Amino acid sequence: MSERLLREWVRASLLLEATFASYTSVAKKLISMITVDGKPVYKKGSKSAQVRLTPADNMNEIAKGFKEDDFKKFLTDAGYEVSDVYDVSMPENVYSGSYSAFMITDPNQPDADPMAIVFGVRGGTPVSIQNERDFAASINSHVTKDSEGEPVPIKLNIGNHTIENVVGAKTAGQSKVEVTSYDEEGNEISVKETSKADVNVLLGNGNVYPVSIKMPTAAYWLSGDAKIPTKQIIQVLLAQPAPSPRIIEDPNDPGNYRAVEGPEDNPNFIDIKFTLPADLEMEAVFGTEKNPVGIVAKGNFRHAPVWDEDQGILSWGKGVVYRREDGIGGLPEDQRPWGLLRRGEKISGRDLRRGTKGYPGIRPAATTSARAQNAVNIDDILAKPLSPKPISESNIVRGEALMRKLVREFIFTEQANKFRK
Repeated sequence: MSERLLREWVRASLLLEATFASYTSVAKKLISMITVDGKPVYKKGSKSAQVRLTPADNMNEIAKGFKEDDFKKFLTDAGYEVSDVYDVSMPENVYSGSYSAFMITDPNQPDADPMAIVFGVRGGTPVSIQNERDFAASINSHVTKDSEGEPVPIKLNIGNHTIENVVGAKTAGQSKVEVTSYDEEGNEISVKETSKADVNVLLGNGNVYPVSIKMPTAAYWLSGDAKIPTKQIIQVLLAQPAPSPRIIEDPNDPGNYRAVEGPEDNPNFIDIKFTLPADLEMEAVFGTEKNPVGIVAKGNFRHAPVWDEDQGILSWGKGVVYRREDGIGGLPEDQRPWGLLRRGEKISGRDLRRGTKGYPGIRPAATTSARAQNAVNIDDILAKPLSPKPISESNIVRGEALMRKLVREFIFTEQANKFRK
């Protein structure tokens, strides 16, 4: 079975998640059986219907020695019937794991759908990263060389967008690009930031066409507070009285902060949204002039594209493309960027959640309008000076001088925007 077909098969099993409620204990059952010297070798590596078992950290080397027959015996000993078995090793420069994949059924539940079980040796790749890798790999696999060893250009069609004279592609990964920013005093400085492009499409003239690749369901344009003046917004919200939207120290989660709305004694937990300045909207989606993308391509590029060998055209017909030249006005309404403050996730082994430095639990992002639909809009709060009401000492985080400055200035004036990092 080919690598692509295996991934299609596993992916199809994920789509049947709703039918697998009866298998919720499968991973726990298998983990208890797969032991060496009484210690579990595997741990559950997925919360989806496809049960993925990845090696426990201290047993990784032992797990690499397991073969297809070993896994099959574990499954049959656990009481499952194995109908199909696939063993595929995937090259690390394209895919990050080696897998033994099985389709099983439970004889005690003859009407239940078969289930996918995948034993991972080196772990798996996040689907968004795999999407980028497959996009680049598909391009490279269709570019051939002429008799002189030079690449023969092809044409890419993504949805209704065409890129001509393509001779290859490289994933950008976490590569850095030098850009201009500002320090806390508003002085211009040169810094390096992660490439906005996920894949650089290589052109025959030596130029690069930078592309941002996103899954069809992607809801975030920009994560983190590198571009959003999050601390200033948080400090404004710390000073808001009940029942207004505001930020408080979470009484149920010591050390963390939470966005709330409603009465002081029983507030509702909320996400908060706000309009981004026009330049930050553009930057969140398409990057800056020094770190740009030509297009944002949303689609499942893990599916095989259509190759027209006669015309030299590689096509993903279902991809959706947003062009830099069309700007923010070219986005559908539900894709327009908004600023968002959401609750940060728990960090394994720590009490503090992910969030803004100094304010754990409050995670900023530039997100789509669809994602921010149910968040509470605070534009009216940010568009006026703070109330002169007394501010408790615990809420003054960076001192009275900064709070007085915030009273005098709107948070999104040109001067305040210089504090974006």
